[in-house]
Amino acid sequence: MSKSDAHSEIEIEQTRTDRSTSNPLAEDDEPGELERLRARVSALERQIAVSQKQLTDAGIEIQVVASGGKLELVGEEAAVALDGGKDEGANDVMTEYFATSTTKILMGRLPWLFVLLLIQSSAAAIMATFEQLLDKELVIALFVPMIVGSGGNAGNQPGVAVTRALGAGEISSKSLWRLITRETGLGFITACILGTVAFFRVLVEYPDDAKAAVAISASLFVMVFLSIILGVVFSIGIDKLGVDPANGAAPMLTTITDLIGITILCGFSEMIFEDV
Repeated sequence: MSKSDAHSEIEIEQTRTDRSTSNPLAEDDEPGELERLRARVSALERQIAVSQKQLTDAGIEIQVVASGGKLELVGEEAAVALDGGKDEGANDVMTEYFATSTTKILMGRLPWLFVLLLIQSSAAAIMATFEQLLDKELVIALFVPMIVGSGGNAGNQPGVAVTRALGAGEISSKSLWRLITRETGLGFITACILGTVAFFRVLVEYPDDAKAAVAISASLFVMVFLSIILGVVFSIGIDKLGVDPANGAAPMLTTITDLIGITILCGFSEMIFEDV
């Protein structure tokens, strides 16, 4: 098919809220509704702009028709949907990924991994400080991986969700504080549940070591609670610095939570086992 005869019109979904006729805006409407709608429209506009650039770079002419919210595409690849759906958004991300050179991808990842590797190596120094404690209370040392792993897992769950929302332009300054407040509450509940599970998990295998169970469960509670908050803060902070949070947020969170987790566990254990 040649460029001259390859014409198609693609209708894109328009977010419209006609409250004046069907559902007038009332004072008891959910706060932030208009803010979310504006953020959605902005996200669609940005996606259209990105898609325009991709099509132009590929040699496909694109013309935006103002009336009716239609896009007229002229070119060999005219059947392109720009409706803001999940599948199309994923295709845009993958298109950008494969269009990026291997060198550029490595340059975006390796600096983070290199620096964080050096930072994480300080865990050996922390554990050496509490060597006497860990030698005598072997149970504490055996559950170090559980503590640091739970912290990283708990923090990465909201961190990944925030990173995706930032990429779609769905987080505004108003919704940011609602997000942090909600994740703080979720973090507390999650930490309570996992801390309780950890306590009984230790007792099942080591029923005569209640002190170790207390130290481990208390450490896991603090670790999970902090990790969930840090997962949100790191993603937003890195994005504010103009750096892609997809490259740095998760690795940084994992490294920091590892160090904090080991320190908290050893600190709690030293307070509980005062005679060591």
